[in-house]
Amino acid sequence: MYAVVPVKAFHLGKQRLADCLDHAQRAALCQAMCQDVLTVLQASAQFSQCFLLANDIGLRALAEQHGAQLVMESELNAHGLNPALNALLLKQRKRGEACFIAHSDLPLLHQNEVQHIATQARGEQIVLVSDRHGTGTNILAGHWNPEVPLCFGINSLAKHQQQARLQQADVDVVQLQGASWDIDRAQDLFEASQDNPATFGTHTRALLGQIGLLNPMLSEPILSVADSYSAEQWVLG
Repeated sequence: MYAVVPVKAFHLGKQRLADCLDHAQRAALCQAMCQDVLTVLQASAQFSQCFLLANDIGLRALAEQHGAQLVMESELNAHGLNPALNALLLKQRKRGEACFIAHSDLPLLHQNEVQHIATQARGEQIVLVSDRHGTGTNILAGHWNPEVPLCFGINSLAKHQQQARLQQADVDVVQLQGASWDIDRAQDLFEASQDNPATFGTHTRALLGQIGLLNPMLSEPILSVADSYSAEQWVLG
């Protein structure tokens, strides 16, 4: 099994966090979360190889630091998340390995979850890890036919279930405490800092402490529920 982490250029990521983080903070958060995902995958013994799929050549050093190989969309003659992923899967198909596609914004992903997902996807099973809202796909693992288009994006979970049925594959949809928590909006970051501060990856936890949301020493949110902040009111100055 090989792993793939698709990622945008950090300075272009997480625009929906603009109401709570400035441009530099958003870019730093994207990098920290990506590093945490790569760290977890690198520590796992499940993968023969890990690819960082991107359109930014500047990510090569980060990929190498975490034992991954940077693959540029231009190398695959593909543009955009799903076409590039399908092109990479097609390139790897001759090796006969299952894939493990994990988004780069899963800072609560745990190594035990990676092992569980990879084990479940060893046979003909395709495992879809949904987001915590039950609509998106945070991780897809298994022998996906690259000629069947991937559907990451809005309502991707239902679309991937349908696409898996076209392959006559068995599908297992799961929600996991860490793997199902992606960070897209201010509310996601706020609630994760309240509910799961100790389970943030090392890089994300350090960054949130640096910008004033999380105490990196105590792994506790600096803002508590008793402070009467709502997700809409929570803005870092």
